[in-house]
Amino acid sequence: MEEVFNRVVISDNLASKSIDAIIHLIRSGKLKCGERLPSQGVMAKKLGVSRTSLREAFKELSYRGIIESRHGLGTFVCQNLISERETVEARLVLESGIATLAAKNGSHEAGQRLLDIVQPMGAMVETFNYTLFSEYDLNFHNQIVGMSGNNALMRLYLSLNDMTLHQQLIAQQIPGIMVKSHEYHLKIAEAIVKRNAKSASSLMRRHLEYVHAALIRENGTQRSESA
Repeated sequence: MEEVFNRVVISDNLASKSIDAIIHLIRSGKLKCGERLPSQGVMAKKLGVSRTSLREAFKELSYRGIIESRHGLGTFVCQNLISERETVEARLVLESGIATLAAKNGSHEAGQRLLDIVQPMGAMVETFNYTLFSEYDLNFHNQIVGMSGNNALMRLYLSLNDMTLHQQLIAQQIPGIMVKSHEYHLKIAEAIVKRNAKSASSLMRRHLEYVHAALIRENGTQRSESA
């Protein structure tokens, strides 16, 4: 099982590198719920990070409820993790309605801030800066949530932020996704600013369904290559 750590695309920061790698392996099915992870020494070597960075990653992953340490037995992937499918389904339910409320309730000033977030993302597409694009992507969706004016929805959506950001980091590395996502973002922002609630909701749903389909294809490809 340890050889699956050799081909993971991950970010630059060393602790984040380990977090991204482990979550990616879980999401892609290469690490199963309940499975025991290799020793820290083996994992640090495979991931190209120090044990200190790996321990920081383990602490964060444990806090998120993704892995757990069992005394005398080692570190294991937790049972009943939230899947990519479940994350997207939750976002579909929440964000299509949130986009409707944002178009109805958002102020002119908030609409301009939304446009200010989405406009620079075109340059990130051209340079394939998926890390910065993903951060702006999360800010874009958070701004829309704020424009909804619904505190309950804000709290529910913000509870998904960690999973959403990771999902975006993975998705934006898939060829063509950043281009298509940026196109959707521009259209969604325009619909919200024009107070076209029906269009904003429909575009948000299509955007998330497109990303979900791409993630499914990517995971299927990776599993075929590793077989």
